[in-house]
Parts: sequence; C-alpha cells; structure tokens
Amino acid sequence: MSAIYYIRNESARYACFVANRVSQIQELTTVEQWRYVPSGKNPADLASRGVTDMNVVKNKWWKGPEFLLRADSMWPSREDEPPINECALEFKTSVSLTSTQERHSGLNPLFKYSSSWYKLLKAVAWLTRHVTYLKVMHLAGYENMNVGPLRVEDIRNAELAIFRDAQWEAWGEITKEDSPDFADFKARLDRLSPIVSEEVAGDRGRLQMLESSYETRRPALLPCYHPVTDLIIRHYHVLEGHLGTSQVLSSIRCGLWIMNGGTAVRKIIDKCMECKLRNARPAQQMMAPLPAWQVSEGNYPFEYFGADLFGTFVVKRGRTLCKRYGCLFTCLKIQLYIMRWFIR
Repeated sequence: MSAIYYIRNESARYACFVANRVSQIQELTTVEQWRYVPSGKNPADLASRGVTDMNVVKNKWWKGPEFLLRADSMWPSREDEPPINECALEFKTSVSLTSTQERHSGLNPLFKYSSSWYKLLKAVAWLTRHVTYLKVMHLAGYENMNVGPLRVEDIRNAELAIFRDAQWEAWGEITKEDSPDFADFKARLDRLSPIVSEEVAGDRGRLQMLESSYETRRPALLPCYHPVTDLIIRHYHVLEGHLGTSQVLSSIRCGLWIMNGGTAVRKIIDKCMECKLRNARPAQQMMAPLPAWQVSEGNYPFEYFGADLFGTFVVKRGRTLCKRYGCLFTCLKIQLYIMRWFIR
C-alpha cells in the first residue's frame, strides 16, 4: 500500500508506530498537500531499496524526478484506492477491552441517599412493612394487619435485608451454599470460614462457645468499599466519641466483620470534619514588624529602654531586716542591661 493512503485513511486502526506517525502528519499538514509519486520516479526508493546502476543514482538522486519541472497538471496521480487489507502488519489486529458489570439491588438508592445508619434502618424497616401490608391486604384483608410504630423485630429484619443486599452487590449470590458465587467466595476467604445463616454470610470465627448473642459469635461479613459499610463505620465512630481506628474497629467487630476493616475505618476517620477540627494545629502568630526607632541609625544607648521592677527581697542590715526592690533597665536598641536596687 502506498504511504499516501495511510494519510488519507481516517477509519482504519493502525499499529502503534504507524498510528503515531500518521496522527502527527495529519495534525501538522493537510491531506491536499500530499501527492502521489510512482516507485520508478521516487528518489527515496534508492535509499530504502538499494540500487546497482550508479548512473541512475547520479541522475535521480541529485536532480529528483523529472515531473517536478513541469506544471502541476502534468504530475502523476493515482485516484484508485487499493482495497484495505486489515491482515497487514500495519493494522491493529486486536483491541483490548475490559468490561465490568455492577450489581444494584432494590435498596441501592436508599444506600446512597441515607445520611446515617439509623435513618437507613428506619427507611428499610418501613419499606419492608409496607410490602408486607400489601401482601396481607391482598390475601387476608385489612383487619389482619399489625399497625403501629416500628418494633425491634422490624429493625432486625431491616438489618438483615441490608446486609443481604450489600453482600449480593459485592460478591454475587453467596446466600446459597450450592451456588458458584459462594464457592468462589469461600475459596477466596477460606481463612474466615464463611457460613450462611438467615441468607446472610457470616464468619464462623473462634467464639462459637462464647455465651453471647449470635451476632457476636457469627458476625456478618461486609465489603470494605460499600455505602452501607461507610454508614456503619461513621455511626460507630460518633458513638465512640470520635476515637481512633482501633477502638472503632473493636466496637464494630462485636457484631460485624468488615473485610480489610482497618483500611475502611481509617478512610472514614480521615474524612471526619470534627476529628480534623480537634486534631488541627493551633495557628502561629505572625511576627509584627520592628518599630522604626529600633532599626533606624543614630540613636543613643538607652534613648529607648524598658524597665522591669522585681522584688521584694528581705535583706539584713545590722540587726534590722529591710525590704529591697530591683529594677532592670534594658536598652531596646543594643540589648544593654543596667540593674539598680531601691529601698522603696
């Protein structure tokens, strides 16, 4: 293929070297500035392909092609474009792409727009109760509904629903032990020995014999980078009085296990504005400029001075105890000191 078709073509994807050269040529020049030169009349071929006839070299190399001496209308042209062979070495034969697919559960909008963990719990609890009411109304009627404020059971069910959706968004379908996602998840987290209970993956841990709640013995697993994890860490951080990473992480691990918990907690604490205000360094006072009399020339010693009176000192004079006072005179120009004693 002639090099002029590299410049004229705008749709083909060339290899790295050819693409860079063509892009540079198209930026600095226009396509109309480039004309076709046949191989037999091109002096550049003598250097790239080699030649044995020295007479041809002397004529063509030093004088150039003969058609340059004629009018532009008599220059050679080639308007027929050869077919593009995409298997040539100059063309890029493969394109590397990376495709990722994010999972979003039905509760994902609440995860993003809730400002605190308590607000998210109440929102999910009311949403769950509303869905339950619709089912009861359809099956049994309004008389069998349980109306009133939220109960502890409603908050607990909302918490499990949040954990379940957060795990599904991060790791896929891991609530069923026979699913491929759970097998891959368990292989990656074999050190934690994950177990599924109430459709929520938890850590089997070493506290199985502890006489405590089920959440403490089998804490639910949460991903490191997730809006739910951020809300929980921020909630415990405020609950612990804006303490450090170790204290916040210890409180969270009483009922939850966050993957790479130290990294997740430090990320939230570093963004806490109240902690930044508490740990801020005090501002340093700017030094005032020196007065004119201190930097000017020609002043006499003690023309400007400061006096510091100190005491009382009890001295003994014969058998009498007397009080004495001292006064320190400091020259503000050359830092000269004079001290005098006074009776009163």
